Amino acid sequence: MDSKEEVIIKIDTFYRIISGEKTTSRDWIKFKELFYEDATLCSLKKNENNQSNSKLMKVDYYIERLKDFLANNDFYEFGTVYKIMKYENICFVYNEYQAFEDKNKTHFKKKGINLITLLFDGLEWKIVSMLWEDKLD
Repeated sequence: MDSKEEVIIKIDTFYRIISGEKTTSRDWIKFKELFYEDATLCSLKKNENNQSNSKLMKVDYYIERLKDFLANNDFYEFGTVYKIMKYENICFVYNEYQAFEDKNKTHFKKKGINLITLLFDGLEWKIVSMLWEDKLD
């Protein structure tokens, strides 16, 4: 398997772990293993005045925040487009995604863009940072 395939598998594993029915238990240990030490996640959202607000998070904080949402909502997120630029042991991924309230993709929730950086630590690819912006239509 080439390194670009490994990177896509890593990102798809991220989606698989956070996706499922609200009664589904998530493998948060495996989720944390996707990330490099001190990785950051950052969501970008527009407020009512169309100004951008960002929320920078460490992995543990992201999980705690997401747990509440997932406990109350069925949620399925899928990567749809992957554009990968790789140089030696660093990788940048432009990733489009869609989210639905059901696994059959009939109840659309949102779409968006992820900008993901990864590094190869000598054994595997790890996510260093993830920046995303959702769009509801």
